[in-house]
Amino acid sequence: MNNGKENGTPRMSWSDIEALKQDGQDIESKGMTHRDLNQLGAKDLEFEIGGSKHCLKSHNISPNIFAVVHGDAWNNSSVINIISKYYGFADNGFADLIFLRCDGYITHKQTDCSTYTNYGILNYANRYSIRERSQNTLDRTYLHNDSLLFEKFKEQVNSQTEYNNMKGFIDAIPVIAYHSIDDSKGAFKY
Repeated sequence: MNNGKENGTPRMSWSDIEALKQDGQDIESKGMTHRDLNQLGAKDLEFEIGGSKHCLKSHNISPNIFAVVHGDAWNNSSVINIISKYYGFADNGFADLIFLRCDGYITHKQTDCSTYTNYGILNYANRYSIRERSQNTLDRTYLHNDSLLFEKFKEQVNSQTEYNNMKGFIDAIPVIAYHSIDDSKGAFKY
């Protein structure tokens, strides 16, 4: 699993991860070495994706979600096929809201959440392209202005109401990701 080294020092130890698990946090997978999956062949994809699952399982953690580095492999069938061998879902893409029935995206018309179309083409929205909004990106965009960031956070959370009220059921939700939480106000590197 990615050791998250920063300046040669691991960001988290296995005891840190165990403490998070004991606290009730959901521990999932992001790969062994944090490489761009779109640049890897089958053997390296197996190592990054399957190896990460095996590594976590060896520490009594059973991940079912794989988070793709850079969130940019949602349209790469080689990556998606290997993820689907080991995980039920993938955090893989960016959007303010995700639609639980995969039918609310204006520029990508779908009627269901199937992984592939009838023509063997990956659908924009499916279980391996759960899209998130990165708060770290907003943090950089708004120059670490906590008051403004909180307002943007509330806007995103409240943006689901329009869609859900219109349909009469919960169909749109935001997935909000924090890749790094600290007060240094420095540049975050993915």
